[in-house]
Amino acid sequence: YDAMVAMGSQPLFGGSIPPHGAYLKPDPERVSFYRQKLEALGRGPYIGFSWFGGLKKTHTHLRNVHQEKWKPFTRYGTPISIQYGEVGRKEHQQLSLPHWQEAIDDLDEFAALVKALDLVVCVNSTPVHFCGAMDVPCWTLTPAAPAWRYQLKGDSIPWYRSVKQYRQEGTDWKPAFARIEKDLEQFCRRPEHQSVIERLAA
Repeated sequence: YDAMVAMGSQPLFGGSIPPHGAYLKPDPERVSFYRQKLEALGRGPYIGFSWFGGLKKTHTHLRNVHQEKWKPFTRYGTPISIQYGEVGRKEHQQLSLPHWQEAIDDLDEFAALVKALDLVVCVNSTPVHFCGAMDVPCWTLTPAAPAWRYQLKGDSIPWYRSVKQYRQEGTDWKPAFARIEKDLEQFCRRPEHQSVIERLAA
């Protein structure tokens, strides 16, 4: 490296909002590879889930909800686990989600897999930043006491135009989960996510 800057000071030098659109670009051949793997699982939309993030020192107890709460989400589209770490290795089977560990262990491969998805639903964690940098639609569950980059109000993030926040209300996660499930149902009903037969029958 020729220079370094503290994360919190970066906006002073680069502006508060990065250029609109994607500025991280994965290998297009690997994106195509993962899209084909996703299509082999079934019809889209292809939705990646990551339900755990952080460490004790980064307030993991505030931003994570037991994976059982995520089960209703997995009824929509063709879901897949993009959960990293030991949590992903151990818990993806409890949610009956496909889980490609080889794609998650390598950041280049992980970026390609995320880019191949139609939507990511996750807690405040690494996938949020991959999605934002690649302009992939992302819905993130944000705790009432979030890290500074998620701000204290609003459903958008100034750093990433593709990310939408679903905020915890006080200590209650139920309203945020209910809103996501409702939006997932609508997302899957979009014309681009329905087959020709479904469109004719509608």
